[in-house]
Amino acid sequence: MKNLPAELLLTIFTSACTDGGQTSCALSLVSKHIREVSRPLRFYSVALSGSPRKLQLLVSRLQEERVALGPCGTAPRVRHLFIVTAGMEERMNELTALDPPSSPEQPLIWTKYNNHAKAAHSHLCQPIRMEDRDHSLSLVDTLVRIVAADLETLTFLQGEEDLPADVTFPRLRELTVIDGARRLIDSADGTGSHPLFPVVRRLHLIVEAPWVQLEHGGDPGRAMMDLSKWTKHAPRVSHLRISELASPYMDPIKTVYVGDPSSGLTDAGRLPFKYLQQVVIQPEAPPSLGWCGTPLMNYLRFVTSLWRSQAQAAVPLYIVPPAKGRGPVSKRWTQQAREEWGAQVEGRPGDWEDPSEEYAHLSQQGNSPPTYLTPWK
Repeated sequence: MKNLPAELLLTIFTSACTDGGQTSCALSLVSKHIREVSRPLRFYSVALSGSPRKLQLLVSRLQEERVALGPCGTAPRVRHLFIVTAGMEERMNELTALDPPSSPEQPLIWTKYNNHAKAAHSHLCQPIRMEDRDHSLSLVDTLVRIVAADLETLTFLQGEEDLPADVTFPRLRELTVIDGARRLIDSADGTGSHPLFPVVRRLHLIVEAPWVQLEHGGDPGRAMMDLSKWTKHAPRVSHLRISELASPYMDPIKTVYVGDPSSGLTDAGRLPFKYLQQVVIQPEAPPSLGWCGTPLMNYLRFVTSLWRSQAQAAVPLYIVPPAKGRGPVSKRWTQQAREEWGAQVEGRPGDWEDPSEEYAHLSQQGNSPPTYLTPWK
């Protein structure tokens, strides 16, 4: 191994360091020579889920390693990052998987549900301290500013923390965020003259349902994201996935794949994302059969309308099976998003990028949604 050029070893190690940091750490223990050669890859792919202390250690190590260059003269760069922030972990500890009503159109049920949720919260663990939360916000901001220029894939499962709105990700090609990163998009430049994600091709937006937003003091009637800003800050999106779509958010999502039929343009030319090639939508889970008939019928109307909208789509649209449970998406998506991020790092397409044709409208007879979308499947 010592006789091989450092540049060749670095190329070999690059192909191996795709598991979130385990291989790069193992290489540093082989020998002093291998440790120095592999130094630029020490943080090639990083998966981090934890407290502000872990964030602090990562930021400190990144800063230290960039001072000590390896024999190839290349500073360690983070190419792939998966991060669950402290705020998200707090949310996972706080929120219980209560079964909410399927539609905010039922004010009495909505009010009863909120009273039940507030009562449940009185038994929950204490949140992280305010100073820890502020420290986490600061560390996330610092980390992102260090790695933004080099990132190629990013899965960011955030609580109160968010990506800084004045930082561009020039190399990022795949992005996954919860709640459409509403705070980021709301505070970003509205003109889009300096896109935050200029070359992102695959965008995955995981939706927080209105009842979860209400639990955090938000407005459940407000759209989860400003899609017009997303088209400006991620203008080259070709593959879009919306996970856990709730019925109040269907109309703004529909404009993404239907566009403006009155424009006179055909197919993708009328869409806000000019490079869009495919859309995958996963509806939220149906209400349990223990609820009365109204939430179930509201949900059926929602998935029926969603299914029929495929006929108007200007690009291939796939409606995949609903989520397997209701409640905070953070509890269900931490592990699943980690697995999908790992597929991205390894160059595999991932399940949602190559959906089965059975989820396409043209594979079904009639306008009724398939059984896998119905509440009583």
